[in-house]
Amino acid sequence: MKFSQRDIPDPPGYPWHCAPPEGHETPKSQAAAEQARPAIAVPAPAPGTGVVPPREAERGRRAAPQGGFTLIELMVVVAIIALGTAVASLALRDNEGAVLARDAERLAALLESARAQSRAAGVPVR
Repeated sequence: MKFSQRDIPDPPGYPWHCAPPEGHETPKSQAAAEQARPAIAVPAPAPGTGVVPPREAERGRRAAPQGGFTLIELMVVVAIIALGTAVASLALRDNEGAVLARDAERLAALLESARAQSRAAGVPVR
């Protein structure tokens, strides 16, 4: 036998923090519903607040942890990636002294080659 949501009556005092909506009716009468199920102790709202305190059994329980990352965890990861990128770019970049020394060696090699060619051909370098 299948039951639908309409076949299951609401617990007494449902919802506990507000009055039932207008026209809200359960499929059975309230007296028949109370006889069909055991009585449930419904806590009374705290005076002046309208907020129902948690049940004693639920007080010690913690909510199930949800998956995902917190904002601070994501910010730490982004900061680590940024630091790694900065260090890598500084390590891979040629400094100006090394570039100047390499260009000076290249120029010296070109001048030595030109001098050797001029001696071989007997043509003075101008």
